[in-house]
Amino acid sequence: MLSEVDYDAFTAKDDALATIAAVIHDELAKGGITQARTLAASCTARLARDIGGCYVPKGVANQRVIRDAQIRALHDGTHDSVLKIAKRFDLSEIAVYRILARAHACKTRRPA
Repeated sequence: MLSEVDYDAFTAKDDALATIAAVIHDELAKGGITQARTLAASCTARLARDIGGCYVPKGVANQRVIRDAQIRALHDGTHDSVLKIAKRFDLSEIAVYRILARAHACKTRRPA
């Protein structure tokens, strides 16, 4: 396992590894983990070794799935709710209707 000195080495630079180390540290510390710095250094080193050089996706697709589920839950079948949803999620009315239509198409599609 790495030491706190290694954590300082990771965070001394202004790069992706420094950001990763800081995020891991912050989340562990929020959870009350006393060895957050050491564990953050260890996790960062492992991530660099295991996926270094690879693109790390932002998770936009997952965020979109969650947003779409929220939209479906908020929709009460009225045009007024579509307007409120569009404003809340900064979408056009058409975009909200498309999201609702995709959900409806999935529910009505029969298995082959």
